[in-house]
Amino acid sequence: MRARPILPAQLMLAMLLIVFGGSLSPRGAAQVCRACAAPETLLAASTESWTLRKQVNEVQVLFTASRHGKFITGLTEDEIKVRDDNKPAEIVDFRDQDNLPLRIALLVDTSDSIRERFRFEKQAAALFLRGTLRGDADQAMVAGFDSRLHVSQRFSHDSALISAGIDRLAPGGRTALFDAVGDACRMLARPEDGVVARVLIVVSDGDDNASRITRDTAIALAQQAEVTIYTISTNYALSDSNGNKNLTHLASPTGGQALFPEKARNLTRAFTRISEELRHRYAVAYRPSEFAPNGRFHRIRIQARHSGKKLKVNARQGYYAR
Repeated sequence: MRARPILPAQLMLAMLLIVFGGSLSPRGAAQVCRACAAPETLLAASTESWTLRKQVNEVQVLFTASRHGKFITGLTEDEIKVRDDNKPAEIVDFRDQDNLPLRIALLVDTSDSIRERFRFEKQAAALFLRGTLRGDADQAMVAGFDSRLHVSQRFSHDSALISAGIDRLAPGGRTALFDAVGDACRMLARPEDGVVARVLIVVSDGDDNASRITRDTAIALAQQAEVTIYTISTNYALSDSNGNKNLTHLASPTGGQALFPEKARNLTRAFTRISEELRHRYAVAYRPSEFAPNGRFHRIRIQARHSGKKLKVNARQGYYAR
């Protein structure tokens, strides 16, 4: 008896079963989706397994948990709760993200107002990046800004190239802080193979006298690109200045921090705090109870307790349902 021919549809089904059979779990199927808007594609998320990445209503948030200023390690999924627009959300993945690949954009104010302290800023920034980047997985770019953005080194993992990029920064010109933040966020938003932590570090006095976009627009661009902003003030003698208020407002909504060294020689300490925070973050992926891809802003609230005690959580305040 002659064997029945295999139809094209049957052949395709058999191939799919061979490739994907038993490899996708409910929790692993969407754990690398970015903020409800990832295009449907296959990628190798780790060396352990293949993960299907597709357009689903899932949000990923990076956060830190601390008590009395000290980062808490060893949190479990049972110790956190997530609310999306004040409604309980279903957690689909939770993990320690100290090894998540970093994409860091270092943005240094090179306007005329910072000439006297510029040398300290460059030295502290170079030391920070040398100590924070680990091998090929992490990359950084360097840019200065006055009335416009000046990229001195594009994304690289080469510490020599990055240090040279910092050395090339030179002061001069007016200050367009918000434009520079927006431009840097667009650069950080470039497509990546897999999930990365996008971080923008701004060293500035916070003043702006030349931007075309507003501070709120710069914040929205950061939230859309899932960028965490850290700001380091160079207003050493003016703790309550308008510039420092700008720096605080830029950092807080994105889950970052505004740091205020008391003098130029303390810049290294501020950079060290940022480095510690980047290595003590958790990642939680959750599914909102109500979601529609309508561009509306959703507020995020994460609560955490450890050993029965409430923790301080630092995370981005929300996302746009793209």
